[in-house]
Amino acid sequence: ETMLIVLPILCMAYLIYRGGARIRTAHRDVWDAMGRMHDDVTAVSAAMIFGVVLNGTPWMEGLEIVTMLSNLPAAAIVGACIMVMALLGFVGVQPLVAGTICLIVLTGGAFGLSDLATGISVLAGWSASSMLSVSSLLVRVTAAQHRVPPEQLVVGRNLVFFAAFLPVTVLLVMGINALS
Repeated sequence: ETMLIVLPILCMAYLIYRGGARIRTAHRDVWDAMGRMHDDVTAVSAAMIFGVVLNGTPWMEGLEIVTMLSNLPAAAIVGACIMVMALLGFVGVQPLVAGTICLIVLTGGAFGLSDLATGISVLAGWSASSMLSVSSLLVRVTAAQHRVPPEQLVVGRNLVFFAAFLPVTVLLVMGINALS
């Protein structure tokens, strides 16, 4: 709340201090960025709508896969969430979309996970998705910094790290779930 009030005031003070040319440049840059932002907003909105519809449809309760998921241990659900998000990131799906759908599905089922454990599972999946996606900024910057092709980084060290990251993260999330 404080940032929403103070930050715009500080930005305007800076722009006024810098002068009219800086204000025009900032206005043009913001306007251009807003024009490109509609794709991201559309993707996130579609993911949220899909997740809510998927979660709220009565026929989902009767599907055998939903019943099967409900009967799995919570640790398997956490691992599956992280794994699915990682695989989707590997094939190029934005983690924001995969995370939104996973979050909505996980909060709608009786999986034995606390809200905190659910949120951490999705964040861990997001992290895994980012480190295994050739198009993620994290991989691109690291690859450029170390002069390694992004594909080699993802399939090499990042995949090995993910193999260790997944079970450790599942254990940590289950410990948090037991405490919350």
